[in-house]
Amino acid sequence: MIRRATQTVTDLLSRLIDHWPMKLGAVAISGLIWLFVSNTTVTVTQRSLLIPTTTVGMSSHQVASGIPDFVEITVSGPDNRVDRLRSESFDATIDLSGVSGPFEEIIRISGPEDIALRGVSPSEVIGAVESVTTRRVPVVALLTHPLPEGQTLRAVVNPEGVLVRGRSAVLDQVEGVVAQVAAEAGSHEVAIFATDAAGLPVSNTSVQPETVTVTVEAEPVLIRRSLPLLLEEPEARGLWATTSASQDTVALAGPVHLLTELESVTGRVRFTTQPPEPGEYTLPVTLGLPDGIVALETPTALVRLERPSLKQ
Repeated sequence: MIRRATQTVTDLLSRLIDHWPMKLGAVAISGLIWLFVSNTTVTVTQRSLLIPTTTVGMSSHQVASGIPDFVEITVSGPDNRVDRLRSESFDATIDLSGVSGPFEEIIRISGPEDIALRGVSPSEVIGAVESVTTRRVPVVALLTHPLPEGQTLRAVVNPEGVLVRGRSAVLDQVEGVVAQVAAEAGSHEVAIFATDAAGLPVSNTSVQPETVTVTVEAEPVLIRRSLPLLLEEPEARGLWATTSASQDTVALAGPVHLLTELESVTGRVRFTTQPPEPGEYTLPVTLGLPDGIVALETPTALVRLERPSLKQ
Protein backbone atom coordinates (compact mmCIF):
# COMPACT_ATOMS: atom_id res chain seq x y z
CA MET A 1 0.00 0.00 0.00
CA ILE A 2 2.76 2.44 1.00
CA ARG A 3 4.81 1.44 -2.03
CA ARG A 4 1.84 2.23 -4.33
CA ALA A 5 1.27 5.70 -2.82
CA THR A 6 4.92 6.54 -3.17
CA GLN A 7 4.85 5.52 -6.81
CA THR A 8 1.85 7.79 -7.46
CA VAL A 9 3.60 10.85 -5.99
CA THR A 10 6.71 10.05 -7.99
CA ASP A 11 4.71 9.88 -11.24
CA LEU A 12 3.00 13.24 -10.47
CA LEU A 13 6.29 15.00 -9.85
CA SER A 14 7.70 13.49 -13.01
CA ARG A 15 4.83 14.93 -15.05
CA LEU A 16 5.26 18.39 -13.51
CA ILE A 17 8.96 18.49 -14.17
CA ASP A 18 8.59 17.16 -17.72
CA HIS A 19 8.85 20.07 -20.23
CA TRP A 20 8.87 22.55 -17.35
CA PRO A 21 10.23 25.56 -19.39
CA MET A 22 7.26 25.44 -21.75
CA LYS A 23 4.81 25.12 -18.92
CA LEU A 24 6.37 28.07 -17.03
CA GLY A 25 6.26 30.19 -20.17
CA ALA A 26 2.59 29.42 -20.68
CA VAL A 27 1.83 30.52 -17.14
CA ALA A 28 3.74 33.80 -17.65
CA ILE A 29 1.95 34.58 -20.93
CA SER A 30 -1.44 33.93 -19.31
CA GLY A 31 -0.58 36.38 -16.53
CA LEU A 32 0.46 39.08 -18.97
CA ILE A 33 -2.74 38.64 -20.97
CA TRP A 34 -4.86 38.96 -17.81
CA LEU A 35 -2.93 42.05 -16.71
CA PHE A 36 -3.38 43.76 -20.14
CA VAL A 37 -7.10 43.03 -20.26
CA SER A 38 -7.70 44.23 -16.73
CA ASN A 39 -5.84 47.53 -17.37
CA THR A 40 -7.47 48.29 -20.74
CA THR A 41 -11.08 47.71 -19.76
CA VAL A 42 -13.10 50.90 -20.71
CA THR A 43 -16.16 52.03 -18.75
CA VAL A 44 -18.96 53.51 -20.88
CA THR A 45 -20.83 56.38 -19.20
CA GLN A 46 -23.71 58.69 -20.10
CA ARG A 47 -24.50 62.35 -19.37
CA SER A 48 -26.71 65.26 -20.48
CA LEU A 49 -25.68 68.71 -21.73
CA LEU A 50 -27.49 71.96 -22.63
CA ILE A 51 -26.45 73.20 -26.09
CA PRO A 52 -27.27 76.69 -27.47
CA THR A 53 -29.16 76.60 -30.75
CA THR A 54 -28.06 78.33 -33.95
CA THR A 55 -30.19 79.14 -36.99
CA VAL A 56 -28.69 79.33 -40.47
CA GLY A 57 -30.00 80.11 -43.94
CA MET A 58 -32.00 83.29 -43.15
CA SER A 59 -31.41 86.72 -44.64
CA SER A 60 -30.83 89.86 -42.58
CA HIS A 61 -34.45 90.87 -43.23
CA GLN A 62 -35.91 87.72 -41.65
CA VAL A 63 -36.41 86.48 -38.12
CA ALA A 64 -37.61 83.13 -36.80
CA SER A 65 -40.06 82.64 -33.96
CA GLY A 66 -40.45 79.49 -31.87
CA ILE A 67 -36.71 78.76 -31.74
CA PRO A 68 -35.61 77.51 -28.29
CA ASP A 69 -32.49 79.09 -26.84
CA PHE A 70 -31.11 75.68 -25.80
CA VAL A 71 -31.65 71.98 -26.45
CA GLU A 72 -30.79 69.14 -24.07
CA ILE A 73 -28.76 66.28 -25.51
CA THR A 74 -27.89 62.92 -23.97
CA VAL A 75 -24.58 61.32 -25.02
CA SER A 76 -22.56 58.25 -24.09
CA GLY A 77 -18.97 57.14 -24.51
CA PRO A 78 -15.76 56.35 -22.64
CA ASP A 79 -15.93 57.90 -19.20
CA ASN A 80 -12.54 59.58 -19.61
CA ARG A 81 -13.90 61.37 -22.73
CA VAL A 82 -17.44 62.08 -21.59
CA ASP A 83 -16.26 63.71 -18.37
CA ARG A 84 -14.29 66.28 -20.39
CA LEU A 85 -17.14 67.26 -22.69
CA ARG A 86 -18.43 70.85 -22.66
CA SER A 87 -21.34 72.60 -24.39
CA GLU A 88 -18.84 74.06 -26.84
CA SER A 89 -18.05 70.51 -28.01
CA PHE A 90 -21.39 70.32 -29.86
CA ASP A 91 -23.41 72.37 -32.35
CA ALA A 92 -27.21 72.45 -32.43
CA THR A 93 -28.20 73.82 -35.86
CA ILE A 94 -31.57 74.60 -37.42
CA ASP A 95 -31.32 75.08 -41.18
CA LEU A 96 -33.99 77.50 -42.45
CA SER A 97 -32.65 77.98 -45.98
CA GLY A 98 -35.50 78.86 -48.34
CA VAL A 99 -38.10 78.77 -45.53
CA SER A 100 -40.82 81.43 -45.40
CA GLY A 101 -43.77 81.36 -43.06
CA PRO A 102 -44.58 78.38 -40.76
CA PHE A 103 -42.03 75.55 -40.58
CA GLU A 104 -41.24 72.28 -38.80
CA GLU A 105 -37.56 71.48 -38.83
CA ILE A 106 -35.25 68.92 -37.19
CA ILE A 107 -32.48 70.13 -34.90
CA ARG A 108 -29.20 68.71 -36.15
CA ILE A 109 -26.52 67.88 -33.59
CA SER A 110 -22.83 67.57 -34.45
CA GLY A 111 -20.00 66.67 -32.08
CA PRO A 112 -16.97 64.42 -31.48
CA GLU A 113 -16.97 61.21 -33.55
CA ASP A 114 -16.23 58.87 -30.63
CA ILE A 115 -19.27 60.13 -28.68
CA ALA A 116 -22.68 58.53 -29.32
CA LEU A 117 -25.78 60.73 -29.40
CA ARG A 118 -28.57 59.06 -27.41
CA GLY A 119 -31.30 61.73 -27.36
CA VAL A 120 -32.23 65.34 -28.18
CA SER A 121 -34.96 67.35 -26.45
CA PRO A 122 -36.64 68.94 -28.27
CA SER A 123 -35.65 67.07 -31.40
CA GLU A 124 -37.56 69.36 -33.77
CA VAL A 125 -38.86 72.92 -33.82
CA ILE A 126 -42.23 74.26 -34.92
CA GLY A 127 -42.15 77.98 -35.68
CA ALA A 128 -42.41 80.63 -38.38
CA VAL A 129 -40.06 82.79 -40.42
CA GLU A 130 -41.27 86.38 -40.65
CA SER A 131 -40.04 89.48 -42.43
CA VAL A 132 -38.35 92.22 -40.40
CA THR A 133 -39.10 95.89 -41.07
CA THR A 134 -37.98 99.23 -39.64
CA ARG A 135 -39.85 102.42 -38.76
CA ARG A 136 -38.67 105.84 -37.57
CA VAL A 137 -40.15 106.72 -34.18
CA PRO A 138 -39.73 109.93 -32.12
CA VAL A 139 -37.84 109.76 -28.81
CA VAL A 140 -39.42 111.16 -25.64
CA ALA A 141 -37.34 112.00 -22.55
CA LEU A 142 -38.77 110.72 -19.27
CA LEU A 143 -37.42 112.33 -16.08
CA THR A 144 -37.01 109.64 -13.42
CA HIS A 145 -36.63 111.75 -10.26
CA PRO A 146 -38.71 114.53 -8.62
CA LEU A 147 -38.16 117.98 -10.04
CA PRO A 148 -35.94 120.31 -8.00
CA GLU A 149 -37.92 122.79 -5.95
CA GLY A 150 -38.38 126.18 -7.56
CA GLN A 151 -37.19 125.03 -10.98
CA THR A 152 -38.60 123.64 -14.19
CA LEU A 153 -36.62 121.30 -16.43
CA ARG A 154 -36.57 121.17 -20.22
CA ALA A 155 -35.12 118.12 -21.97
CA VAL A 156 -33.68 118.24 -25.49
CA VAL A 157 -33.11 114.86 -27.19
CA ASN A 158 -30.49 114.27 -29.89
CA PRO A 159 -31.37 112.64 -32.23
CA GLU A 160 -35.07 113.37 -31.97
CA GLY A 161 -36.04 110.13 -33.78
CA VAL A 162 -34.55 106.63 -34.13
CA LEU A 163 -35.18 103.49 -36.19
CA VAL A 164 -37.08 100.65 -34.51
CA ARG A 165 -36.61 97.18 -36.03
CA GLY A 166 -38.80 94.13 -35.55
CA ARG A 167 -41.37 91.79 -37.02
CA SER A 168 -44.29 93.56 -38.67
CA ALA A 169 -46.81 92.31 -36.11
CA VAL A 170 -44.59 93.44 -33.24
CA LEU A 171 -43.70 96.76 -34.83
CA ASP A 172 -47.39 97.65 -35.07
CA GLN A 173 -47.48 97.74 -31.24
CA VAL A 174 -44.78 100.41 -30.98
CA GLU A 175 -46.08 103.90 -30.17
CA GLY A 176 -42.86 105.60 -29.12
CA VAL A 177 -39.30 105.33 -27.85
CA VAL A 178 -38.45 106.38 -24.28
CA ALA A 179 -35.19 107.74 -22.87
CA GLN A 180 -35.20 107.64 -19.07
CA VAL A 181 -32.94 110.34 -17.64
CA ALA A 182 -32.24 111.72 -14.18
CA ALA A 183 -33.85 115.09 -13.42
CA GLU A 184 -30.51 116.83 -13.20
CA ALA A 185 -29.24 119.67 -15.35
CA GLY A 186 -26.52 118.62 -17.81
CA SER A 187 -25.88 116.31 -20.75
CA HIS A 188 -26.68 112.61 -20.34
CA GLU A 189 -26.14 109.63 -22.68
CA VAL A 190 -28.90 107.11 -21.97
CA ALA A 191 -30.15 103.83 -23.42
CA ILE A 192 -33.57 103.85 -25.09
CA PHE A 193 -36.33 101.29 -25.65
CA ALA A 194 -39.55 100.99 -27.63
CA THR A 195 -42.89 101.25 -25.80
CA ASP A 196 -46.53 100.58 -26.59
CA ALA A 197 -49.53 102.87 -26.09
CA ALA A 198 -49.56 102.09 -22.35
CA GLY A 199 -45.89 103.02 -21.99
CA LEU A 200 -44.76 99.42 -21.48
CA PRO A 201 -41.62 98.05 -23.22
CA VAL A 202 -42.22 96.14 -26.44
CA SER A 203 -40.08 92.99 -26.56
CA ASN A 204 -38.44 91.50 -29.65
CA THR A 205 -37.54 94.93 -31.00
CA SER A 206 -34.23 96.75 -31.44
CA VAL A 207 -33.45 100.45 -31.82
CA GLN A 208 -30.74 102.15 -33.83
CA PRO A 209 -28.86 103.95 -32.42
CA GLU A 210 -29.13 102.24 -29.03
CA THR A 211 -28.44 105.44 -27.06
CA VAL A 212 -29.29 109.13 -27.38
CA THR A 213 -27.96 112.30 -25.78
CA VAL A 214 -30.43 114.12 -23.54
CA THR A 215 -29.56 117.67 -22.47
CA VAL A 216 -31.51 118.76 -19.41
CA GLU A 217 -31.84 122.52 -18.92
CA ALA A 218 -33.01 123.95 -15.59
CA GLU A 219 -35.08 127.12 -15.44
CA PRO A 220 -36.56 128.83 -12.38
CA VAL A 221 -40.28 128.59 -11.75
CA LEU A 222 -41.84 132.01 -12.52
CA ILE A 223 -44.76 133.51 -10.61
CA ARG A 224 -46.85 136.64 -11.23
CA ARG A 225 -47.32 139.34 -8.62
CA SER A 226 -48.61 142.95 -8.55
CA LEU A 227 -46.72 145.45 -6.38
CA PRO A 228 -47.29 149.14 -5.50
CA LEU A 229 -45.64 151.64 -7.87
CA LEU A 230 -43.69 154.47 -6.23
CA LEU A 231 -42.75 157.36 -8.56
CA GLU A 232 -39.62 159.40 -7.96
CA GLU A 233 -39.75 163.18 -8.52
CA PRO A 234 -38.34 164.08 -11.95
CA GLU A 235 -35.33 166.34 -12.32
CA ALA A 236 -36.46 169.67 -13.81
CA ARG A 237 -34.10 172.49 -12.86
CA GLY A 238 -35.85 175.79 -12.18
CA LEU A 239 -39.32 174.30 -12.67
CA TRP A 240 -41.97 172.96 -10.40
CA ALA A 241 -43.05 169.39 -11.24
CA THR A 242 -46.14 167.46 -10.32
CA THR A 243 -46.56 163.82 -11.41
CA SER A 244 -49.35 161.26 -11.41
CA ALA A 245 -48.97 157.62 -12.54
CA SER A 246 -51.45 155.96 -14.86
CA GLN A 247 -51.78 153.11 -12.32
CA ASP A 248 -51.02 152.46 -8.66
CA THR A 249 -49.58 148.96 -9.11
CA VAL A 250 -47.54 147.11 -11.71
CA ALA A 251 -47.66 143.38 -12.67
CA LEU A 252 -44.33 141.57 -12.47
CA ALA A 253 -43.08 138.03 -13.19
CA GLY A 254 -40.02 136.30 -11.81
CA PRO A 255 -38.62 133.48 -9.67
CA VAL A 256 -40.38 132.81 -6.41
CA HIS A 257 -37.39 133.55 -4.20
CA LEU A 258 -36.81 136.95 -5.83
CA LEU A 259 -40.33 138.19 -6.27
CA THR A 260 -41.46 137.38 -2.73
CA GLU A 261 -38.71 139.60 -1.31
CA LEU A 262 -40.05 142.77 -3.00
CA GLU A 263 -42.62 145.03 -1.32
CA SER A 264 -42.84 147.82 -3.94
CA VAL A 265 -41.42 148.99 -7.26
CA THR A 266 -39.68 152.32 -7.83
CA GLY A 267 -40.26 154.15 -11.10
CA ARG A 268 -38.92 157.32 -12.73
CA VAL A 269 -39.54 159.34 -15.87
CA ARG A 270 -37.01 160.88 -18.22
CA PHE A 271 -37.53 163.96 -20.39
CA THR A 272 -36.60 163.78 -24.05
CA THR A 273 -34.95 167.24 -23.96
CA GLN A 274 -32.76 168.88 -21.39
CA PRO A 275 -33.56 171.26 -19.89
CA PRO A 276 -37.27 170.61 -20.30
CA GLU A 277 -39.72 173.38 -21.06
CA PRO A 278 -42.83 174.14 -19.00
CA GLY A 279 -45.88 172.12 -20.02
CA GLU A 280 -47.55 168.72 -19.67
CA TYR A 281 -45.83 165.49 -20.67
CA THR A 282 -47.04 161.89 -20.80
CA LEU A 283 -43.94 159.79 -20.38
CA PRO A 284 -43.22 156.04 -19.91
CA VAL A 285 -42.13 155.00 -16.45
CA THR A 286 -38.79 153.24 -16.16
CA LEU A 287 -38.95 150.62 -13.41
CA GLY A 288 -36.07 149.73 -11.14
CA LEU A 289 -36.19 145.92 -11.10
CA PRO A 290 -33.66 143.33 -9.86
CA ASP A 291 -32.11 140.99 -12.43
CA GLY A 292 -34.42 138.07 -13.20
CA ILE A 293 -37.66 140.02 -12.71
CA VAL A 294 -39.58 141.45 -15.66
CA ALA A 295 -42.54 143.82 -15.91
CA LEU A 296 -45.63 142.50 -17.66
CA GLU A 297 -46.83 146.03 -18.44
CA THR A 298 -45.37 149.51 -18.99
CA PRO A 299 -47.02 152.23 -16.88
CA THR A 300 -46.97 155.90 -17.87
CA ALA A 301 -47.01 159.13 -15.89
CA LEU A 302 -48.48 162.60 -16.50
CA VAL A 303 -45.90 165.25 -15.62
CA ARG A 304 -46.77 168.99 -15.36
CA LEU A 305 -43.91 171.48 -15.31
CA GLU A 306 -44.44 175.12 -14.24
CA ARG A 307 -42.18 178.06 -13.65
CA PRO A 308 -42.15 179.19 -10.04
CA SER A 309 -44.23 182.34 -9.29
CA LEU A 310 -42.30 185.58 -8.77
CA LYS A 311 -44.61 186.51 -5.91
CA GLN A 312 -43.44 185.52 -2.51
